[in-house]
Amino acid sequence: MADAGASDAPAPEAEQFAWENGAFLIQLVCLASALVMGLVMKHHAVHWLPEAGATLLLGITVGCVMWASDATAHLTKYVDFNEDIFFFLLLPPIIFESGFSLETKSFFRNFDGICALAFVGTGISTVVVGLVVWLAGVVGAVTALSMTHCLIFGAIVSATDPVTVLAVFAELGVNPDLFALVFGESVLNDAVAIVLYRTLLDFTKKGASIWSTVEAIGFFLFVFVGSTLVGAFFAVAAAAFFRAMKGPLLEKNAHVESSLVMVAPYCAYALAEFLELSGIVAILFCGAAMAHYVKPNLTSATRRDAGVIFKTLATLAETFVFLYMGVGLFLESGDFSKTVPFACVALVGCVVGRGLNIFPMTKAVNRWRGRKNPIPVNHQNALFVSGLRGAVAFALASASVSDLGSEVGTTLRTATLMIVIFTVLFIGGATHSLVDAFKLKEASAWYAIDEEEVDGRLDREWGGSEGGGDGYRGTLSESGARDAPAPEFRVENFESGMNRLGGHLTDIRGDGDLNLSDKWRAAAQAVGAVANITTFTDIDKRYIKPYLAPDTPMKPGDGEGANDATDATTGDGVAVSIPPPPPSPVPAARSLAMADETDDGEMTPVKFE
Repeated sequence: MADAGASDAPAPEAEQFAWENGAFLIQLVCLASALVMGLVMKHHAVHWLPEAGATLLLGITVGCVMWASDATAHLTKYVDFNEDIFFFLLLPPIIFESGFSLETKSFFRNFDGICALAFVGTGISTVVVGLVVWLAGVVGAVTALSMTHCLIFGAIVSATDPVTVLAVFAELGVNPDLFALVFGESVLNDAVAIVLYRTLLDFTKKGASIWSTVEAIGFFLFVFVGSTLVGAFFAVAAAAFFRAMKGPLLEKNAHVESSLVMVAPYCAYALAEFLELSGIVAILFCGAAMAHYVKPNLTSATRRDAGVIFKTLATLAETFVFLYMGVGLFLESGDFSKTVPFACVALVGCVVGRGLNIFPMTKAVNRWRGRKNPIPVNHQNALFVSGLRGAVAFALASASVSDLGSEVGTTLRTATLMIVIFTVLFIGGATHSLVDAFKLKEASAWYAIDEEEVDGRLDREWGGSEGGGDGYRGTLSESGARDAPAPEFRVENFESGMNRLGGHLTDIRGDGDLNLSDKWRAAAQAVGAVANITTFTDIDKRYIKPYLAPDTPMKPGDGEGANDATDATTGDGVAVSIPPPPPSPVPAARSLAMADETDDGEMTPVKFE
């Protein structure tokens, strides 16, 4: 009897393990089905339904079957969406792959617009959505929530996730500036939404005040800057490590090298979350910096395989996420008679908030940029319809169930899921047609300043004139006489300016005709002239990359590195030295016969397996 009792004791645990494996099997079958379905849609050029939308519908179908068959709670427990799995397992590879494959030139060229839309615009959207939902609750149209809860919901649904739009943009080859704006806004916007959610959640506990608002703004800046530094630290550390270890050891152990490349971004994400910063921002900038500094130090095999590995992980994670959300629709426990009107009102608020975000912010950015690279109207319209909601919004809504209580949290979660499904299926499905309607493949309109305008500006700046001015800046004394002029310093580009700056400052210091104030003024003008045309690319090329990635060749057209090899997988320049192939071991008799067969007397090369 004792033996029988001992054998019966572990039965519940064994049964739970069996249910876990059953749920995992369902997820794997759904994942494989979604991937195959995506291939079929690409083969038949199905544009009216995006791949993410098809995956959502597949998940909804599976959830409906489980709901109709009254599946046991043991099964649904492991199939339903889990925000912890999302944030720590699925989200990091998606964000890192985005940063690792980022076209940095377009991204940083539009960084001002990205920041305006992601920071200020997300705040506008949060307030607008919160007010719309709160007012609808006051008049009794939907479930009434407190103002703080409405703002929390506004922060949740302000997190955009245009995976579908970006996939169509990449497939059709839209304007790179537009792609950078949509992508950059969505990634930074997710981080902003998460920080806003945490901040507003603190308001529910501590209460809102002017001081708490100032404290929240400071905390947000600290989180963003701190997260960026964490990501940059691990990228620089990885670049230094791979440069020091570069050689035959890693070439013989490419699998270890690839593994180390994958560990670095996860370390950045984990440390940022441990310090209560933003793991999304940390791993994004870590990926972008690793693509710039680490990739040139990798062996050719790892450089070729890394992009494929990260893209594979990101594809699996994205597909899993949309399956998760689709299954979760029929596993919701909320009252649909209340959540459907709430979701409809919230959707109206999202549209209004998106419009008050995009159009005022892009106009402000255009005023800031002046004539150089303005955001055109068709790009503004595309940004307006690119505000799809996705996984980050649903994950935050899922977390609100425990943070705000079951009643409020369930309402927010169900409404968020409905908004995600609507935007992905309908707006995402219309993206392919909108690309042609908005003419999004056209190149950006870059405005060049006339050479005459440049010359006139320089003459005004340095005191020259069309009539043959001496190009010196002089000052008038009290008697009206001109003091000794400071020597002129004109800058054409960063390299020539830095090469001449030291000698010019030495000349100013030794010029006996200048008094001390004129020397300081002339030195400041020279330094300012160089600083005025200096970009981060100039600083990186001269002071950072030579130490972290010295073997990176120049891009075609840059001079010496114009003919360097290019990695076909990533498109980045790769310093690869390929020796000429050895001569084929052609037999003498066959060689003579081949020589007779050719018109020019040269042997036809033969490849021997």
